[in-house]
Amino acid sequence: MGSVLEAPRTCFYEVFALVPEDQTHIDGVDELARRRAQGWGFVLAAVIGLALAVGFAWHTAAGLRAGRPLVLDGRINVNEAPVASLVRLPQIGYSRAKAIVSYREQALRPGRARPFEKPQDLENVVGIGPKTVEALAEYLRFE
Repeated sequence: MGSVLEAPRTCFYEVFALVPEDQTHIDGVDELARRRAQGWGFVLAAVIGLALAVGFAWHTAAGLRAGRPLVLDGRINVNEAPVASLVRLPQIGYSRAKAIVSYREQALRPGRARPFEKPQDLENVVGIGPKTVEALAEYLRFE
């Protein structure tokens, strides 16, 4: 004998298949309900996956537009900037930023206040050529 607090025994699949309660005893209805529920689950997962894919693609495309300018708080002083600041510059990744800092530390010698006095001085760093210096010039300051 069931208690008053016992919930009705309705199958999850019956709810999704919209099968009337009086027909749940018919053979094959449970199988039909299960298949319909699985079908709706697949459709729901596909729609969510598609929405996420479109959202990520849109966000990525918006960030990679060619006309998008680099916005910095101000010009970066190459003679003092840490690696974390240098990697924000165009065409400067972690390895080039590290090379700039390494060259700067080695180039400090008595009688010379700064290793970089003009943009062309960056060409002394391994991996940085004239085209890179040209692209960087507007973002740098030399103090």
